[in-house]
Order: sequence, then structure tokens, then C-alpha cells
Amino acid sequence: MIRKGDKAIFKLEKLVYKGYAAGHILGQFTLTRGAYPGEVVLATVTKKKRDFLECRLDKVLIPSKKRVEPRCQHFGICGGCSWQDLDYNEQLLWKERIVRESLARLGGLSLPEESFLPIIPSPKIFEYRNKLELQFAQNQNGEIIVGMHPRGRFNTVFKLRECRLASPKISEIADVVSNIASELRLSTYNERKRQGLLRYLTIREGTNGFMVNITVFRRERELLSELARGVVDSIGEVRVVNYILNDTPSSTAYGMESGYLAGDSDLILEMLGKRFIVSPQSFFQTNTDGASILYQKLSEMLDLKGGESLVDLFSGTGTIGIILSDKAERVVAIENNPDAVKDAKRNAKINGANNIRFILADVKNALSKLITDGEKPDVIVVDPPRDGLSKKIISRIVELAPRKIAYISCNPTTVARDLKELSEKYRILSIQPVDMFPHTYHIETITFMEKIMT
Repeated sequence: MIRKGDKAIFKLEKLVYKGYAAGHILGQFTLTRGAYPGEVVLATVTKKKRDFLECRLDKVLIPSKKRVEPRCQHFGICGGCSWQDLDYNEQLLWKERIVRESLARLGGLSLPEESFLPIIPSPKIFEYRNKLELQFAQNQNGEIIVGMHPRGRFNTVFKLRECRLASPKISEIADVVSNIASELRLSTYNERKRQGLLRYLTIREGTNGFMVNITVFRRERELLSELARGVVDSIGEVRVVNYILNDTPSSTAYGMESGYLAGDSDLILEMLGKRFIVSPQSFFQTNTDGASILYQKLSEMLDLKGGESLVDLFSGTGTIGIILSDKAERVVAIENNPDAVKDAKRNAKINGANNIRFILADVKNALSKLITDGEKPDVIVVDPPRDGLSKKIISRIVELAPRKIAYISCNPTTVARDLKELSEKYRILSIQPVDMFPHTYHIETITFMEKIMT
């Protein structure tokens, strides 16, 4: 009988979604972080569930030959990336296998081998992120620091000195912000006491420079403007500094209000010959070069001829709809984030996309309206959040009955579930994994489907 707290020596067999290495102890399935297939490890059982054991790695007794030296000084402490000490080609191999296994095991899908296209690697495996979300805190000397939570410890923050996944300039900007905030004697937010000013710092890199967003617990316009002007004066590449107000207990960098503090320009990202404005709270793919490959592949798979009507669900700042608008007759883009829709309309204008209509609405309700209005789209593209699609959204997509569906997903477990539902009416033609997040377990996929004619 294996109990919590027991130690065991065992061999790991494979990697699974969320970055765990899987193995068996006396026939029981185990999950362990920080280890890789083929390794023999000493580990302690920390959780005992009905279907599996979760273990804490104590020591790697026989290491994998695929291990490499991590580049980042914070690796092992920071939870941002979990596979930086694994050879990149090996990461790609396991990501591809995780997609296949999820579709088979969770989706119950038995697909021909030719449906699975080889994984496309990220153009850059370091310094590829265009965004870092950091947290303000105070050290023992009362100085303000900006950093991240150590893995699994949400009540403390370590000072960020570098992040090898993003531009070194982002770490430099974070340092300048924390130094100026300390000089101004600003306070940091205390979650337990629910008091203080500075909560989160989000830095985005665009084609024309950087955007700095400061999430605060209360409005302090004069102090925040002084901080923002100091940042802009210190680093010329910072194009704009904004505040985001989050006066709720919710631990998030987003809020109900945002506004300008300093700077002279919008943040612009360029992709596939298009220019996109990104506002403080809008979503944009964090790997710009990888997203270009993703959307180019999407366009190739859809093979639009110019006369199609297309519906773009969860359209964000309009990137997919605007890119595809060149090859479609008309596009309807649906998004429930007001800031994103505002950006999307501006983006359509600056890119001359006159055949795209944006709807600010919940996707489920907007689809119901399209059905009522008698819309008959030829193509639907979906790029939902990590949780995937609800059953109601799937049923409305099926009712609209497009000839083609392209499903972009960042979560192989939820897309497997959704494809199982959609496969009753749609045939899966191809699945394209695209690695947008090197050194993490995350993997993007495009699934291309066509309606089964009866």
C-alpha cells in the first residue's frame, strides 16, 4: 500500500499535458514535475488520488541524455517555463505526441496518419515573448521590486533579473519602474489587508517600441503620472504608459477601467503585412513571429477563393478576420471584450479592410442572432480561450452549418473534447500543431474540418 509521504525509486515513461512526467509505482500511475522520460528518479508521494499519485522530485538518479543546461538564472524557481533544460527537438517530439494522445484518449478520435501534419517549430526559441506580466512587492529593506511568484508559492515574489523568453529590454524596463516607484515611496498592494497602490506591471513589446501597463488598487493620478513620465524619460523605447484599475480582491492584472498616463504613441505590432494597434487590456498572441506562421498556415488550410462569407469567433483585436479579409468576400467578427472590439475597428480601418463587420457580444448570443437572421456562412474560424467551446456554442455552429471549420486551440485537452462533439457532423481533414511557446508545455493546434454531406 502506497501512502502520502512515501518515497520511491522509479523510471519515467512519457511527458503529458501540463508539463508532468508520467510513470508507475507498483502499478499506480504517477505524475512528477521536473523530470523527463527515461530518467530514474527518487521522489516523494505528495498527493494520492483515486486514479494517480502526484510526486515531488527529490533526485534524478539516472538523467536523460536529452537534458541541456538552462540559460535562465531563475529556472527551477520561476514557474514561467518548465522545460528549458530539455533539448528543443525533444520538446517538439513530446508536444506532437501529447496532441495525438489527447485526441485519441480524451476525444476518442481514431484518425488516419495523414491527418496529422508535422509540428511547426517556433522561429525563435528564446526572446520570443512580446509580453510579460509581473507583480509588485516590497523586499525586506522596504524597496519596491517587480518579479514573479516562485512555482506554487503565491504569497511571495522574487525579483526578476532576467527572462530569457522575452527581450532583455523588458527586464530593464521593469527595473526602471521599480526604482522610480521606490524613489517616489509608492506603496505596493497587500492582498491580506486589501490596501496599497501598485499591483501588477505588464510590459508589451511592439514593432514600434514598448507599452507599460501599471495595475493599481486605487486612482492616484498625480503620483502615477509622475512615475509614468519618469519611465518614458528614462527609456526612449517606451511608447506609452497606462494605468489599469483593479479595486477588487481578484488577483489579476486586468480591471474595469484603464487610461493613459504618459507617452506619445499607440503600441503597434506588424504581422503578415498588416499593422495592429493593441490597447492595455486587449488580447494579442504573445509570440508575434509564431503567430505569423500560425495565421499563414490557417490561410493555406482554408484555401479561400474570394467569394466566401466567413465568421470569426473570439476575434480579439481582429487579427484573424483582417488577415483573411483579403481572401473572403465578407467577414463577421464576434468578440465580447469592448477594448478589443474598439482596437479591431481601428485595425480594420488602418489596414483598409472594408468588408469586415465587428459585433460586440457574447459568442453564444451572437450566433443565435446570426441563425435568426438567416446567415449562411461558408467558413467559421474559432480561436477560443483555454477552456474551449461550450456545448451551446458547438450546437449553434452546427446549426449554422458552414462548409468549413478551422479550430485554433492552445489546449489539446479541451480541443479533443470539442472535436468529439463536432466530429458527428464534420470530418477532420488535418491537424497542424504549431509551437508558439518553447520551453513550456503549451502547444497550439489548427484543426481543419469540412461538413459531412448527407
